[in-house]
Amino acid sequence: VAYPSNQVIAKLNSRWHTLLYEATISIFDSQSNQWIDGRIRKHLTFFGDKYTIEWNGKSMVMETKFPSFTTEFRDQNQGNILAKFRMLWISLIWSNKYDLEIFSKEVPETIYIMALAVKDHNDSQAKKSSGSTRTLKKLKIA
Repeated sequence: VAYPSNQVIAKLNSRWHTLLYEATISIFDSQSNQWIDGRIRKHLTFFGDKYTIEWNGKSMVMETKFPSFTTEFRDQNQGNILAKFRMLWISLIWSNKYDLEIFSKEVPETIYIMALAVKDHNDSQAKKSSGSTRTLKKLKIA
């Protein structure tokens, strides 16, 4: 939801398929005044995390290599870094906090924020040993 207008500018609906996460995203493009759909998919990896994000003809990879606290967004075709975020060390004892750096304006910053929220949520669910089936079903970004 955008401030101060309270206009919804992004939507996310997610689900799990046999250990793999997939979400559909929809970002409001203010220039065309239209919603543009895309998706986020998690890949099966043994160490670290890897997601593919597709939106408006653009394909990028969000990857965290074990044991790094830094996650990079790379253009899937060219390999250049579009953005990165780093979990701050204080997150080890308090709630998770991140430092996000964006190097390219090829996609809206909302996509990076949504992807960060997806990864944070999935990581927190993986850490729970209670066997909770709670999942992030809907997310709206300001």
